[in-house]
Amino acid sequence: MGTVIRHTNAPYVAGETLLAADLETDIDNILTQVNGGLDNGNIAAGAGINGTKLASGEVTTTQLSTGAVPQGYVSSATDAANWTASTDAADVPNITAATMTAGSTNDFIFMDFICTARASSGTQDIMSFGFSVNGTDYENIGVHQFSALPHVVHVSYAVTAPVAGSGMIIKPQYKVKTAVNGGFFYVTDDTYRTFRVLVVPTK
Repeated sequence: MGTVIRHTNAPYVAGETLLAADLETDIDNILTQVNGGLDNGNIAAGAGINGTKLASGEVTTTQLSTGAVPQGYVSSATDAANWTASTDAADVPNITAATMTAGSTNDFIFMDFICTARASSGTQDIMSFGFSVNGTDYENIGVHQFSALPHVVHVSYAVTAPVAGSGMIIKPQYKVKTAVNGGFFYVTDDTYRTFRVLVVPTK
């Protein structure tokens, strides 16, 4: 409700007869604010309210700002989609990018990508895996050479948040690092892939 409002003819002056109605108005306004009407307008900036004054369980993560609590994200897919060969960083197929908000550029972003895949036949090109964070590519985090047998690839990386207070686009990527068979890369059969992101606030 805001700060306490005085009666219409306030303030009182020396020698004035104090009217009961004016006194009642001022007292009633004070009681209205104190008895359930206090809000942010009544609290001074830098009030320094001690955390022990808050009852246990009264403050939940829902009441905290997005950047003040850890944030998690998972995207996964199981399909037989082929990965197109590329010498530039390309987005992993069928994985949805994460949109995350950091409260500070000191916050840590932990990224994790796992996939199972195999080449169509024989030994194929050497592939590198990495992540894109808000338009910046972190390449060659993990390197793998596929064969005709199924393989598990697991890459993880961590960076500090490049921006705070706005949505960051984060996604896993891959590219052809070394062309063993003339730049040919082909993944077949069902491939399971999971992308995970955790943003941890720090101070």
